[in-house]
Amino acid sequence: MDDIARSSSNSFAEYTADDMVAGYAAAQMGLQRAVSTGMAPDINCALAEIGTASGADRAYLFRLRDRIFVRNTHEWCRPRITAMQSELQQVPISVGEAFWTAFARDNVFSVDDVVAMPYGSELRQALIAQEIRSVIAVPLWQDGAVRGFVGLDYVTDKHRFTPLEKAILQGFAATLDAALHSHEHRRMRQRHHVDLQSARDRITAMVTALPELLIETDDRGVVTGFNQSEPLTFALSPEEVIGQPFEAFLPTHVAQICHKALSEARQNGWSNRFDYTLQIDDQPKRFTLHVTASGTSRSSGHPVFLFVVRDITESFAQDTRVRKLGRAAELSTNLIMLTDAGRRITWMNPATVSRSGVSLDAAIGQLPSDILRYGKGNPAQVESLCALLEQGQDVLEEVQAFDLRGVPYWLNLNVQALRDRDAVTHGFMVVGNDVTAQKLAEVRALRDRQMAMDASRDGIAISQPDGQLYYLNPKFREFLGLPATAKPAFWHDIDQNGVNPDLVTILPELYASGHWTGEVCLQATAKRERYFDVSMSVQDDGSFLTIAREITDRKAAEEQQARLREQLQIAQSRQLVAQLAGGFAHDLANVLAVMAQSLEMLKPVSTPPANQHLERIDAAAGQAQALVGNLTRLGRRSAPKTKFDIGQIIGQAADLFRPGLQRQIGLTVDLPQDPVIVAGDTTSAMQVMLNLMLNARDALVLNDTPAPTITVALRMANAAELLVPVDLGVLIEGQPYALVEIRDTGMGIAPEIQQQILEPYFTTKGTQGAGLGLTIVADILEAHQGALRLHSEPGIGTNFTVFWPVGTAHLDAIEEKGDTGRPLEGMQVLLVDNDEAMLIALTEKLTRAGAEPVSCNDPREALDAVRAEPQSWRAVVTDHDMAPMTGSELATRLNAVHPDLPVIIVTGAEKLPSTTNSVITAVLRKPVSDPVLVAVLLKAKLRHLQSSKEKTDASAPADRG
Repeated sequence: MDDIARSSSNSFAEYTADDMVAGYAAAQMGLQRAVSTGMAPDINCALAEIGTASGADRAYLFRLRDRIFVRNTHEWCRPRITAMQSELQQVPISVGEAFWTAFARDNVFSVDDVVAMPYGSELRQALIAQEIRSVIAVPLWQDGAVRGFVGLDYVTDKHRFTPLEKAILQGFAATLDAALHSHEHRRMRQRHHVDLQSARDRITAMVTALPELLIETDDRGVVTGFNQSEPLTFALSPEEVIGQPFEAFLPTHVAQICHKALSEARQNGWSNRFDYTLQIDDQPKRFTLHVTASGTSRSSGHPVFLFVVRDITESFAQDTRVRKLGRAAELSTNLIMLTDAGRRITWMNPATVSRSGVSLDAAIGQLPSDILRYGKGNPAQVESLCALLEQGQDVLEEVQAFDLRGVPYWLNLNVQALRDRDAVTHGFMVVGNDVTAQKLAEVRALRDRQMAMDASRDGIAISQPDGQLYYLNPKFREFLGLPATAKPAFWHDIDQNGVNPDLVTILPELYASGHWTGEVCLQATAKRERYFDVSMSVQDDGSFLTIAREITDRKAAEEQQARLREQLQIAQSRQLVAQLAGGFAHDLANVLAVMAQSLEMLKPVSTPPANQHLERIDAAAGQAQALVGNLTRLGRRSAPKTKFDIGQIIGQAADLFRPGLQRQIGLTVDLPQDPVIVAGDTTSAMQVMLNLMLNARDALVLNDTPAPTITVALRMANAAELLVPVDLGVLIEGQPYALVEIRDTGMGIAPEIQQQILEPYFTTKGTQGAGLGLTIVADILEAHQGALRLHSEPGIGTNFTVFWPVGTAHLDAIEEKGDTGRPLEGMQVLLVDNDEAMLIALTEKLTRAGAEPVSCNDPREALDAVRAEPQSWRAVVTDHDMAPMTGSELATRLNAVHPDLPVIIVTGAEKLPSTTNSVITAVLRKPVSDPVLVAVLLKAKLRHLQSSKEKTDASAPADRG
């Protein structure tokens, strides 16, 4: 056979009949093995032998199905001959019409020379496309129809087919057809065997599932037969039931169900299924009932019906649980899949369908890893999970899955085996908790943290205990003077004076406590040091987190604040001494004034010897007055008046004040963007702001106010605010003022003590207060021509409003007059007070200022003096509480005599007279300071001069006429 196969000639005439018989015998043996074993390779062997024996280049077996050639066996071909299986499967069945015609007529189809076929034939084109020169085919029959064929192709050369060759191939086809029929019968027997076993299993299940209760009734519902199996549904015997209607032994609702089912069975021959519940032994039992017509009674001839009742308590409970679990699984946002023992998907919930993008039908039979595609990014993870499941372990692991579009998402995957009572695994439940949002949030948090650290104004570094640097943010690089491109690997790579020596002292404490905070000083330049607050902590992974904040400016500010505090303390001490000295000088001056008046009265009536003693007393009194003058000058401020931004002073005062606040007290500072320039002593302005802020703080602390707040605001005073009376000082018309409000939300000041708080030594703080804070404020404001207004409501809070003159014009005018010491030069002032000591003190003040005061202790005398010479007086300064008329009454009567005469009331009364009365020019509170009194009188003098000039200008045309 090998010699024949290797022969270069393909002519069948060269082969002997013995060769053909041998080839046919080999094919028969192959077919016999195919029939006995059912294995296709033996058919291949048979085809190979036939092809070799006939000299064909290709031998093949085709079966016809659905209008195409379908290959049914493995292809065999000689060496160097191209297989044509794929091309043949694409050829339409209509092309082989010549095959079918020849099969029906001759039982064989052969073409000795394909090239000689008609040129336009589709069959010729199909055969030439497969490189076929000659072809022979014999059909396979089934029930009179062709179901396939056996063919031989010659592709190296054409071949003339002899009748013997055709007969051999037809015999082979008949044998092969018989073998295929035998194989199909064998498969049919196997299928019948399987069907028989399945029927046996169903019968066994039906026998096992016999109902617990059978009841036979007639068409009226009377029981004619009764049988129940263990366990007993009813504790009744057949004798107690037979012959009875349903109502006699069943609960009412069950009897009604039986009648309804019986009615359906009468109409249809069967009823629907009815489920109901009974209480048996105090336990709810679930039953199902249906009725079928079972023929007629032989004795009565009436229809008979069979009631089948089954106890479905356990299955109902299980079904209920399954329904609930199924519903929960369907509504769950988690991804849930059920698989068989081979981990092939049998069901998955809508959340899985939605997230994966795979429909339930498409997912059936696939692996969870195919649906979730978590092996796409990590194939080793799939192998690891499968290994755990093979070992009988449950799986709980985070995986990265991908949807159909390739978009990743993350799941916490929980895979558990589903086992029966015998611990046999019959499936798996896969639950995936979608943690994509959490994962993305973590990623965003890491990114945001990185961005926050990069953008932080604090220096941030992460390092290892050996000094290896993981991260330095831009600010830390700036602190260390490192360029952005520098990447130091260790701390010791950073050449920065002071860094490494500090680490040597820091690390022991850091290792011991896990945390270290302190200050570090770096030498930035030869003349400048930089200071940093540094915090180092040990993280959970053992790394060091270092946070540094530069405090160089803060250190400088602290030093500046320390100097300010020192200056304020000195100024406060001087102010207290001045306050005490001024009070003592005031009282001593009153005593000396009485002594001087008494000496003047004694001199005319004394004897010459006594005059010597009076002169010595007069000289001593003069020395005492000089000492009093020195004490008075001790209270005067000698600090230079400079221009400054009062908003800046308020800000510095708030910085000094804020550290002393309790945590629950809020401080709000509202300052304008543009500077507010005023003139005066900056230290004095600082004292005013601090004293008022401290008073506000003490009011909040002492009264335990809920949500305590202090507000400090600066702005320019408007015209309406300048018309409201003030409690201290005088608001000069036309003078702009900076307005500073210091408000608190404390309990407020009672009305009866509001008039006392500006008095020296008055305090509401008991032993904790000296009573001089507001007195100092008053003195400073009077010295700077300022004013103070107090507004307080009990239970709401207190508001101190400071009016500080803007610009320097008011100070320049006073200072110009102050150069001569006599700003009121030549001004005649009438003084009215029933207190002789006060008259003496006012006389001295005005005399020093250049005025010509005349005093009287009776308001009636003052009224007579003005009536006598109304144009001689430029102003009247009077007390308020006097007899027989008050200062307000005197002002009214003086206005009737001289309407343009300014009347200034100086009083120590709690209730001040209203300045809205046009006859009163100003109201000053005792004790009044020299600058304030002089300023008010100077304003009156200037107004008088302006009025006189206007009158002169108005009369000038008349004089010329």
